[in-house]
Amino acid sequence: MREIPEKYREELKEKIKEESLEFDLQTSLTRLYAAKNNNQNNALFYGNS
Repeated sequence: MREIPEKYREELKEKIKEESLEFDLQTSLTRLYAAKNNNQNNALFYGNS
């Protein structure tokens, strides 16, 4: 594997950080949506709202 030139390292670190934060946000939103749907389904099934 080649060594990454110094001038690109900081840029890549920032990009990776941004991608990671975006992934975390998407994951959190997906989990929140799933939990909300699960609560709605439970309310319908058990008859409480």
